[in-house]
Amino acid sequence: MRHIVSFLMLGALTGCATGDADPLRLDDGRPCEPGERRCVARATQTCGPDGLWGVPQGCRPGEGCAEGVCALACQGCTVGEQRCAPEGLQRCVAAEGGCGAWSPPEACARGARRS
Repeated sequence: MRHIVSFLMLGALTGCATGDADPLRLDDGRPCEPGERRCVARATQTCGPDGLWGVPQGCRPGEGCAEGVCALACQGCTVGEQRCAPEGLQRCVAAEGGCGAWSPPEACARGARRS
């Protein structure tokens, strides 16, 4: 038991080497070009004039990050997909922002199964 406690105390006193990365800035140590943008989960991160990544800025609810920019997250369907819903046949069409959205229902073909 004493050995375990000693080992834990030694670990607490020595700490962990973190290198140059700043965990609060999510800096991966990779140099960046000033003005460059990237996504970190659902947040954007911009490279500062010093060549270091800045603090991530979270996207608003309902948004996701793509190519360093917050945009409405696609939650609908894949363009071209079809389904026979209880209300009728629906097609996935391109909507604002490039996301797919279900069209108004049309009558399903005879014998088509409804999902």
